[in-house]
Amino acid sequence: MLTLCRPLCGVRSLGIGAVARRASLLPGSVKLSPPSLLAVRGRLPSCPMAPKTRSFQSDWRSWQRSTYEEPRKISLTTTLLAINVGVFGVWFLAESNPKKYIGLSRFLHKHFKTSWLDIKQGRLHTLLTSTFSHIDAMHLLMNMVGLYVFGRPIEALMGGRRMLVFYLGAGVLGNLCQAAFFADRRLPGASMVGASGGVLAMLFAYATVYPSNSFLLWFVLPAPAWLIASGLVAYETYQLVNWNHSDRTGHAAHLAGAAAGVAVGMALRRGRFRW
Repeated sequence: MLTLCRPLCGVRSLGIGAVARRASLLPGSVKLSPPSLLAVRGRLPSCPMAPKTRSFQSDWRSWQRSTYEEPRKISLTTTLLAINVGVFGVWFLAESNPKKYIGLSRFLHKHFKTSWLDIKQGRLHTLLTSTFSHIDAMHLLMNMVGLYVFGRPIEALMGGRRMLVFYLGAGVLGNLCQAAFFADRRLPGASMVGASGGVLAMLFAYATVYPSNSFLLWFVLPAPAWLIASGLVAYETYQLVNWNHSDRTGHAAHLAGAAAGVAVGMALRRGRFRW
């Protein structure tokens, strides 16, 4: 499990007398804005100033303005989370009583799972729809945590539309690579589901843009993003080379998503894909 740790910056004197006399900085270390708001190429945000004392009435009026006059937009990452949870709920309903929901179950198995045979038979849409299906609750939880942690900063950097194309494109690419891998192993009917290709693309794009940002691995061990990404590549490569029929993980899809993430991350570092 990966959780995002925000970087810290120390407060230092800028030598601007006029500004320093009129504003007081918080003592000690000050938290910067989240990585999703950081610029990519060398521009550092200023550390926050100490907030001015405000009355309850002014705070209430400010809250009213922000609530009724400027409603917050729902992010694309949140929308993707909701769609994945919704599709999982439909799967759960269909599989809980297959006899009662036999039509729904057949529809999901035909249109929300993909394989090499599906591709050969022209059901190319399953390369996309299968990215919203998950095997069980733990599979869904792990992917959605990764999407939430890494999807928000990538969405802030790229914008919603481009992030959507990137996420879905990485998922389709991962499914294609995994289907080809199964076909090579003479398992053309092996089905695939899951958002792992797109989620790992988000992770590796983030690690490419912010390689030094730290995470808590399993909520305990702090590690930089580049080290976690490197470890994942080594693990997935080893598992792919030593794959056997009892392994239900799509290692080829994971590596394809990782490659897409590195490519987009490099483009982001060069200043592309921004609004």
